Amino acid sequence: MPAKKEKNVQQLSIRLPDDIYRKLSEMAKEQGIYLNQLILQMIKGGMSVQLAVRKSIDEHHEEIFRDAIEIEKSIRQDTTVAVRNTDGFAIEKIGEGMVKNGYMTIQQVNKVLQLQKEKYSFAKKFGEIAVELHVVDPEKLEHYLSELEKKSSS
Repeated sequence: MPAKKEKNVQQLSIRLPDDIYRKLSEMAKEQGIYLNQLILQMIKGGMSVQLAVRKSIDEHHEEIFRDAIEIEKSIRQDTTVAVRNTDGFAIEKIGEGMVKNGYMTIQQVNKVLQLQKEKYSFAKKFGEIAVELHVVDPEKLEHYLSELEKKSSS
C-alpha cells in the first residue's frame, strides 16, 4: 500500500517497548494500514482530544470566573444582611461574621446569598435561609446575633 506523500513531513524516531510495538503492529495489520499510518492517526486523535479538553477547561474556567464575579457583586451590594449600629453604620455583614466565627464556610454563605437574592428577592432574612438549608446551627446563629446586638448598642 503506497503511502500518500505529504508536504513538509518530518521524521521522528522513537523507542517503544516490545509489547507496545507488537500490539501496534497487530492493530495496523488488522486495519490494513502501515504502522506509521496507525501511529499518526493515534497522534492526531490524541491531539484532537487534548485540544477539545483544553477548550472545555478554558470555557469552564471562564464560566466559574464569571459566576465568582457575580457572587462577589451580590455580596458587595447586599446591605440587607448587615447589622448596623445606632448611627446607621454597618458593623459587619452577617455572612462575613458567620465565616469569621467558623459557623459557616464562604461557599455556604454564597449559596444563602444567591438564594436570598434570586428566590426571595431579599424578602427573607439571611439567617432564616441558612437555617432552612441546614448550613448553620440555629443556636450558633442566635448566639452570633445576640453578640452583634450587644456590639450595635454600644
